[in-house]
Amino acid sequence: MPKLLIALIFAIISLDVSASTIERIIDSTMRNNAELEFEKSRLAKEKSLKGDAYTDFLPDIRATYQRGKQKNDALDTDRGNLDKIQDQDIKSVSLTQPVFNGLQSYNKAKRIKFTVKEAEEVFTVRKNEILISAIEAHINLYKTKEVLQLAAKNKKMSEKMLTLMTKQSKMGIIDSFGLLEQQTNLANLIAEHARAEEEFFKAKNSYKNITGLSAQNIKMVEIDTKFDDIGLEEVITLSLQDQPFLRRYENKILSNKYFVRQNRGAFLPRVEISASVQEEANVVYLENRDLRTESLYLNV
Repeated sequence: MPKLLIALIFAIISLDVSASTIERIIDSTMRNNAELEFEKSRLAKEKSLKGDAYTDFLPDIRATYQRGKQKNDALDTDRGNLDKIQDQDIKSVSLTQPVFNGLQSYNKAKRIKFTVKEAEEVFTVRKNEILISAIEAHINLYKTKEVLQLAAKNKKMSEKMLTLMTKQSKMGIIDSFGLLEQQTNLANLIAEHARAEEEFFKAKNSYKNITGLSAQNIKMVEIDTKFDDIGLEEVITLSLQDQPFLRRYENKILSNKYFVRQNRGAFLPRVEISASVQEEANVVYLENRDLRTESLYLNV
């Protein structure tokens, strides 16, 4: 896990979380987060473009084979009518090698290279956002759990106090106004407890959706001492040195630059070498002899 990510996590939170807790949360998030899996699939799709980066540099090789019957309709003054069904057997192989196409192939390869790099940085940015949200979900879950427990204790204490004050009211120790005030206080605490339960339920679902972990035995522990010396200045330095968000746009600019150059190359001349060999059996106009044709061209 990048040191920067750990530093950023500790820079943005006010509660202490041990490195082991963070590692467990991040490991589970990397394996179980549905949105992260989608981002991985999208990155894999972009990386598949690499296979198309250098195809234009390869020769175009084609082979054909024709066999069948051919009807000839011709008249030769020496040999008479040549109308007949003739066996046809033609084999050919051709190769075309691009030599120069206005640097379109080169610029295409560079464009794909930086497009893939941009996709990698986009994935890194999104991954870090999801991992940080996992840590925040852990902290929020712990906070809502503690708030719920406190609300439950306050409600229970208020219920006991109301029971005691009811007895005191019957004995004439306190008046009805004091009893009514305590009843109002209990009603408020019951409402607060209900809100705390709702927030805890939301936090549990969010934590489960992001990390894939259950909310059982959730707790905050002391920070590992090996991270104690990571201060704000170091976080800023690391951020400037390793910032995928900035690299993403740098690669995007380079990709667009080579895309423009690739399109400009379409206006430049193309040079390619073409070679072919063709063999044809039983050629009628050669008195059924075989024909072999070899050719080599420089096309501009």
